[in-house]
Amino acid sequence: WGAKLAGDEPYLIAKTLTEVPVITDRNRYRAGLFAVENFGINAVILDDGFQHLNLTRDIDIVCINALNPFGNSMLLPAGYLREPVKNIIRASAFIITRCDKITGEELEKIESVIKKYNNFSPIFHAQFVRKIFHRNGRGIQADMLKGQNVIAISGIAVPEDFELTLKELGVNLLVHKKYPDHYFFKDTDVKKNYDDAAEFQAVIITTAKDAVRLPEGFPCYILDVKLEIAEKKEIQKFLQKKLYEK
Repeated sequence: WGAKLAGDEPYLIAKTLTEVPVITDRNRYRAGLFAVENFGINAVILDDGFQHLNLTRDIDIVCINALNPFGNSMLLPAGYLREPVKNIIRASAFIITRCDKITGEELEKIESVIKKYNNFSPIFHAQFVRKIFHRNGRGIQADMLKGQNVIAISGIAVPEDFELTLKELGVNLLVHKKYPDHYFFKDTDVKKNYDDAAEFQAVIITTAKDAVRLPEGFPCYILDVKLEIAEKKEIQKFLQKKLYEK
């Protein structure tokens, strides 16, 4: 059952953080109570919870993608935003991701927008570190795929980021097959991708999130990313101070 039962993102988190309980429930409050009562934890991390206003929280961390920081400033469905930018006044801290992909001037513009609405919460900076490994668990150097024929498959919210990363790796990207977000691959999808790879003498690469929705034995490379925060010590001190205040 795995990802089909729990959802791809919770399942991936649980596989990565093997000693951390991961609870899924439509009722976030009930999930938190279950975690406290059954695992004896004293801190709960709520994924994607900035808009979950029914639940009281101690810290709100807002992540902002430097390549598309505020979308087109329009709300869903016309834009990417779930609520107006001005509501970041509720945030306790900000992490600007993909800082390595923009100039210092562009970064200053993003920070100026943040400070326009919230000039009292700290701003941290981060970038994604790439890691590529085969489905069998064997890690490889990223440059080993340089120049190779590659078929990319993904079912994620922003496939453009995945494609950009592959191009930066210097692969010969034959095609990027984009499926809907959270898409569970059918047997026909798996066979078609396998046959295409054989026909064009290509390797298949997908994301870690997509890999949990593919059959265990499906031969492919997996691109995983780790968030690396520049101010690591500072954010640790910030979190400890906020938590110990309670």
